[in-house]
Amino acid sequence: MPNNNAAFSEAIGKFKAEIYGTVTNVTKAIVKDVYTRIVNKSPVWTGSYVSSHRIGIDKIDGTITDLHPDEFTDRFPPQADFMEAERFKAEAMDQKFRMDILQYPLKKVIISNSIHYADKVEYLGWKKTPAYHVYGLSREETVASINTVTGRV
Repeated sequence: MPNNNAAFSEAIGKFKAEIYGTVTNVTKAIVKDVYTRIVNKSPVWTGSYVSSHRIGIDKIDGTITDLHPDEFTDRFPPQADFMEAERFKAEAMDQKFRMDILQYPLKKVIISNSIHYADKVEYLGWKKTPAYHVYGLSREETVASINTVTGRV
C-alpha cells in the first residue's frame, strides 16, 4: 500500500505542477498581449507617455520616464518624428521582460502609467484630440481575442 500512496502522491504532484505551469504561461501571454496593445495604441507626442507604461508585479510601478519635465510651460517640446516614436515604443516593450520572471505562485500583475497626464490621455483627450482610451480598448480587444492569445501558449 505505501508504494501506491507514494505513486499517487507523485502523480498528483506532477499534475499540479503541470497545471500551475500552464496557468502561469497563459497569464504571461495575456499580460504581454495587453501590454503590447497598450504600447501600440499610445500616442507619441514627446515620448514621455509611451515610455512611462510599466508592468508592476504585486504593486503599481510608479516609475516615470518624463523626457520633457517642462511640458506644462508655455512652450511645448517638439513632437517626436516617426523614427523617435518607434524607438520610444520599442523601449517601452522592454517592460515585458518582467513577465519572463513571473513564476508560480501567481502574483498580481498591474499595468499602469504614472506620468502626471496619463488620466487625461485615457479619459479626456490630449493636445486637442479626443480621449484615447488606450487601456480600456486594449483590455476589450484582448478579452475578445482571448482564445487566440491563449492558443499561442
